[in-house]
Amino acid sequence: YGGTLRIVWRNSPGTFGYPPEVFGDSTSASHFCYDSLLRDQNGKLIPWLAESYKISDDRKSITFRLRKGVKFHDGTDFNAEAAKWNLDNQIEKKIMRDWDSVDILDEYTIRVNLKTWRNVMPTLFADTTYTWMISPTAFKEKGIDWIRQHPVGTGPYKFSSFKRDVNMVQVRNPDYWLKGKPYLDAIEHLFIKDPTTQSNLMKSGGGDMIVVEPSKWAVDYEKAGFDLEPHITTVYSLVPDTANADSPFSNKKVREAVEYAIDREAIAKGLGFGYWKATYQVPAEDTIAYNPNFSLYRPYNVAKAKQLLAEAGYPDGFKTTLISAPAGRNMNHAPAIQAYLSKVGIQAEVEYPDQPRFIKYQMGGHHNALIIQPMGGYFNNERITDFFLAPTSPRFKSWTRSEEFIKLWEASSKTLTPDIELIRAYNDQLIKEASIIPFASGGKMWVVKPYVKGLNLYVRSFPTYFSDEQTWLDK
Repeated sequence: YGGTLRIVWRNSPGTFGYPPEVFGDSTSASHFCYDSLLRDQNGKLIPWLAESYKISDDRKSITFRLRKGVKFHDGTDFNAEAAKWNLDNQIEKKIMRDWDSVDILDEYTIRVNLKTWRNVMPTLFADTTYTWMISPTAFKEKGIDWIRQHPVGTGPYKFSSFKRDVNMVQVRNPDYWLKGKPYLDAIEHLFIKDPTTQSNLMKSGGGDMIVVEPSKWAVDYEKAGFDLEPHITTVYSLVPDTANADSPFSNKKVREAVEYAIDREAIAKGLGFGYWKATYQVPAEDTIAYNPNFSLYRPYNVAKAKQLLAEAGYPDGFKTTLISAPAGRNMNHAPAIQAYLSKVGIQAEVEYPDQPRFIKYQMGGHHNALIIQPMGGYFNNERITDFFLAPTSPRFKSWTRSEEFIKLWEASSKTLTPDIELIRAYNDQLIKEASIIPFASGGKMWVVKPYVKGLNLYVRSFPTYFSDEQTWLDK
């Protein structure tokens, strides 16, 4: 017992106290304050705030029996009324478009009624902001502006303080429902954008663990004697604004030209330092739908790219923008792609938005631009699709979901459990249309001091989550 764990992150969170508005990097430093109804552990759903769950025979509802004796950080009881209030917020904000309503069956039982069934439904109640629970009392007494920066959850750690671009501190919740846990006194999150400054801090003893992309920094940390834990489940892709009729990317030949213009093998070798692989399909190698016999390749071919641009009416190329996602960003992705596009006449200006501005691009749309988006983190590809690409996702307003893709996705999503061949079918359709342009597979890597114990890295559903309630320091 005891001690403060210091975690270094690149990006400071935006909203982190009101779950319907928590996205991207904001989840990484804030999830310590929350619990979900279920927990996703190595692809298996286990009880957490819910002691059990049952899918109705007609797949029109899921019933949760809630854990008794749980309290929010302000002392408010967690019960069916509190759970319904939280889930109703997600419905009202249209975050969960497939939830119809929530019924209270008794003081500790709720039923979530579904508009439609998708086989990812149960997993959305595990380790996601959709079922992060906050105190209704705190919200009603303090208001939404206060709660956005002051999470009042049921988690193992209680929010203490936050200084944007500096740090966040969370302290041990002495009344946590898992008796005897957590072990740490506190967790301090340090927000440092510059990789060199991060490295210097870690090497000087100012940090205990940091998540980085597997790249030259990983090699640097390895040489310095740190423990490295890689997790390669992310595919870095370009998302074009195909829905804008006046955008060059509404033309399939232009999108194909972009694919042919990018030397994926060189990017993986030059930026990945042995950790990345070039990829031509959306599923990552460590996910269930990866196809080792994938054949829908558009390999590097500058002449072919120029030919397609000319056929599309852009013999001299055009100007566009590359928008780099803050979450999982490798700062060298964009310049590399920019350089390859320039060789075929596409002059791209690079933009590195902060998290709030990037969310506006995702949710509100982008124009004549390619978003550089890491897609992954989940072993189950249905969850990745559900989050980013499905017709039910609120993301990528300027990206077209074709009728063919929707039809294939619907067939896949309606099964009781994920069907690998059906998942591959709709992912193949994206490549046939060149509507998503994957270029490299990478992911996350935790760099950890050897005295940090009990992490269980990558056991939970998302790579930046770990078993924080049982983490301890052997020093």
